[in-house]
Amino acid sequence: MNICFFHVIETGRIDKFDVSEFVNDSEDEKFLKLALAEASKGTVFLLSVDRSSLLKLRDDSSLYKKFCNKFQYAKNIRITLPGEFIDIFKTKNEE
Repeated sequence: MNICFFHVIETGRIDKFDVSEFVNDSEDEKFLKLALAEASKGTVFLLSVDRSSLLKLRDDSSLYKKFCNKFQYAKNIRITLPGEFIDIFKTKNEE
């Protein structure tokens, strides 16, 4: 099964988030800003294989806590490895 999600978001909504202190990659900054722009609506999944940026944010509890304190809906963002996401998706479909 192929799943494709596409959603257009106003640039102004994304640009208001300064996440540079939480990730060290400009592409990951874009993804994290996009996730924050949508997180008020519910859970947002970010899939990553780069342990030095997004996964580092997930795994560093003090950095993650700081991230959640700075942004109201940050706790709605789930940063996962691709295999973890597949497991979550399978579990949700079995319920």
